[in-house]
Amino acid sequence: MQYHGILDWRLGLSYLRILTDSQYACGIYDPADFDRLELRGWMEQAGKLGNSFAKLFGYDFKGMDPLPWMEGDGIAVIVTHPLWDTYDPKGLLAKAKAIARTAGDPVFIDTFNLARRPGWCHIVGRK
Repeated sequence: MQYHGILDWRLGLSYLRILTDSQYACGIYDPADFDRLELRGWMEQAGKLGNSFAKLFGYDFKGMDPLPWMEGDGIAVIVTHPLWDTYDPKGLLAKAKAIARTAGDPVFIDTFNLARRPGWCHIVGRK
């Protein structure tokens, strides 16, 4: 059976967890969250997607500490979880932004879009 391309059971489970637990933040503060079913392997997948994106569009992949990020064409790109607030970075995201800021004000690309629309992410990231 085929599923629609934008269905993501892990993301759906994260939404449900947010609705039932006001303290849940999808791993942005608490590394133990990455042991939860919906986030297991997310960091590794984010790294693979970031590295693939970097190779595809000629960015220099910088690593995974604390999040996957890359730079090129005068911009830094940080890979994020789709439910993280990139307008008010906290936790892992704030640390990554501080590190990547050396390459300019960073652009955030979430793993949902990176996996499904890398070309769109490249265009949006350059604006």
